[in-house]
Formats: sequence, structure tokens, C-alpha cells
Amino acid sequence: MTAFGAVCAALFRRERTGEGEHIDIALFDALFGSNDAGLQSALLDDDFKIWYHPVHATKDGYVTANIGPDFRAWQNVCAAMDRADLLADPRFDSAIAVRENTHAASAIVGQWLATMSASEAERILTAHHVACGIVMTADQAVRQPQVAARNLVVEVDDPVLGRVPQINSAFKYRASDSGVSGPAPMLGEHNRTVLKERLNFSDEQVDALEHAGVLKSGDT
Repeated sequence: MTAFGAVCAALFRRERTGEGEHIDIALFDALFGSNDAGLQSALLDDDFKIWYHPVHATKDGYVTANIGPDFRAWQNVCAAMDRADLLADPRFDSAIAVRENTHAASAIVGQWLATMSASEAERILTAHHVACGIVMTADQAVRQPQVAARNLVVEVDDPVLGRVPQINSAFKYRASDSGVSGPAPMLGEHNRTVLKERLNFSDEQVDALEHAGVLKSGDT
């Protein structure tokens, strides 16, 4: 996705300047940059930690609930727990106090979440405008309602595996098609089509290339 953005920016620059661009990108670099807050903290030797959305166990799974960093988030959590008394506690009566007593605050939230199911916790927290989410297994993640609603999984007919589900494109256009168009091609499956339709090769020319071993396919 980082490369995709870089390519689009380079194409835009080409439209503006007429000059092409060479892009140097690595998977490691992209993943390194996606951890900006925690890594930047380490570079600055800061004591800052992403403390405000720990994962807590519920009766049947896990939930992450946002208790900071702004004080409004903590107030909303207290309302969800029906614990207005905590806002009068000197340990939790300001954003600074909560941050200084984050372990105690998280423990209280964790004890409360342990008394209910993950879905119940998500419902109550959401109703109180608390950013939260159920921590799903991979199997649960691919079958959640939002995945179906956004058409993020589609089925394709694979010549080897039969009808199989595939992850669809994450972006959609209003006027253009995007997404999975079919199964991954076999080795050399489109050799003849590409050479004839795109390069105007004759059947004899394609046959000659195959005979010479220049072209390979799944059958040879």
C-alpha cells in the first residue's frame, strides 16, 4: 500500500513536470514507518508508552478499550462502568493523574470487562462513545459482518482448487472496475493471447517461440 501511494505520487509528478521517477521501497521500511509513535518515543528517549488502549480479557474473548490519552475518553469509560466516583479520586481526576496511575486505571477497567462477554462490552462502550474493539481470531475476522457488507471477500473459480474465497481489493471506484477478476494464471497461460493481441504475433511465430523453448507453460 505504501508503494501504491508512492507510484500514484510519482505519476502525478510526471503529469506536472514530464519527468519520471525511480522508487526505492522495501517491506521492512514500510512496516518500520507504521510504528511511528512507539519508535519515535524510543528515538527521543521518552518515557511515553501507548498505555491507553490495553487489551483486556472478557468472559469469552478479548477487548481493547481506549481510556486516553485525553481526559474525555476516561470520563466516558467511567460512565460506561457506572463509576462516576472514580472521577473524584485524586488518582483519576485529571488526564495527568490517570497517566501517572495508568496501571491502576487499567486494572479497574480490566476487572469490569472480565464480568461480561466481548460483545456486551463492545455494545456498552460504544454506547458511551468509547473507542473499542473486539480482538478477533483470524477465523473471526474474515467472517465478521462488515467484511461481507464491504464485499471484501469474493469467490473465484480456480481450475485446480475449485470455487474458493479470495480477499478483494480494499479500494473501489465509482466509474471504474477494481478487485479480483479471476484466479491466478497458470505458468504461461496467457502467452499466446498477450503475444497475438498486444504484439500482433502470428500463430506460427508463437509456435516457433514455444518450440525453441523461449516460452514456457504449465504443460511443458
